[in-house]
Amino acid sequence: MGPVAGALARIGAILHRGVQDRDVPWLSAAADLCAHLDALPTAGERDAEHQRIIGHGVFAWEPVFLRADALRTEVPAAEAWAERAGLPTAEAGSLGRQLEIHAALRDPAFTAAHVGRWAVPALLAIRTQDSPLYAALADTALELGGHTLVAPPELPEVPAILDDPKTGLRRIAEHVLIPALSGWFLSRDDLRQLATAVALPCGFGTRSQMLTALLAAGAEHGALSAVTGAMVERAAGLRGRMDELGATAWSERLAGTEALLTRIGAAADPGADPETPSPG
Repeated sequence: MGPVAGALARIGAILHRGVQDRDVPWLSAAADLCAHLDALPTAGERDAEHQRIIGHGVFAWEPVFLRADALRTEVPAAEAWAERAGLPTAEAGSLGRQLEIHAALRDPAFTAAHVGRWAVPALLAIRTQDSPLYAALADTALELGGHTLVAPPELPEVPAILDDPKTGLRRIAEHVLIPALSGWFLSRDDLRQLATAVALPCGFGTRSQMLTALLAAGAEHGALSAVTGAMVERAAGLRGRMDELGATAWSERLAGTEALLTRIGAAADPGADPETPSPG
């Protein structure tokens, strides 16, 4: 395994199980990573950070990103690839394990069938979390993997939820939080950042409960267009990065989410400029 593949495999292992003592020398030698390691001096702090970012933050799991129900389930089809790569087959659907398999095999068939279909939106989600170390790890993985980590995904059809007069804020929130439908993953931390940006509460609970609460607060205070505007701004920046990386299908799906949010904002604020920016 060459140095690039070795580094990508190491990042995959860290994303899978956290920073362990054997990773510290490698991280310390990497200019873009060593400074962030100083903030996590003990094994306990490193374990807690991994749990916060991956365990409770970004659910970096293949079915979460590719299925309309966004459930974390096992991926038996990926287990055979893990065995072929000489890796444990447990949790073969996780991003970390699939990056390890990708680095070990460098087989385009695996990339096309699994990791290439969803690695870019998952890594971009990780880099937006409030963790300099994990953001740097995600950036490094994207830099090392390049276009070898991109393959056309098979995504479900997007329902026209705004055409249904019964659609409420909860349904909108649930839709926006399913990556396969919306094009992105929003963690609880992302939702708190959005709430802070518009000076509104988002409460606690599941991601769906938090986003529903944020949208409801916006509607109650006449600021729903501000909420959707902040989300559109965030989506546009993320979509630009997807375009740079060649993740066209994900960029197009996110453009659809921008259009949906722009439509909601315009309906909430009919006095706004009708010439809303195009998401395309």
